[in-house]
Amino acid sequence: MPDCPENSPVPPPLPADYLQVNQWVEAATRGLCDEARDRIAADIRRHVCEAMTEYETQGQSPEEALNAAIQQLGDAKNARRGFKRTNLSRFEVS
Repeated sequence: MPDCPENSPVPPPLPADYLQVNQWVEAATRGLCDEARDRIAADIRRHVCEAMTEYETQGQSPEEALNAAIQQLGDAKNARRGFKRTNLSRFEVS
């Protein structure tokens, strides 16, 4: 089961074992200002931890739980489009 920090405002980056999630986060937040990127990345990491915990309590292996959590996130490019509509980009901040 992943180590999901309780009540932590910004969960740490997921371990290297979760490369797929880290890549998803990078793709989904590319081009956003630092504040938005950090906030969204923390929310995504928290969501993945919670989803993995739930899937594992349902009997899935950690690998199956991770894959299910990633699928639940959906397409990173679509997410980025949505994030850019509601958050400032690096260029808008400058």
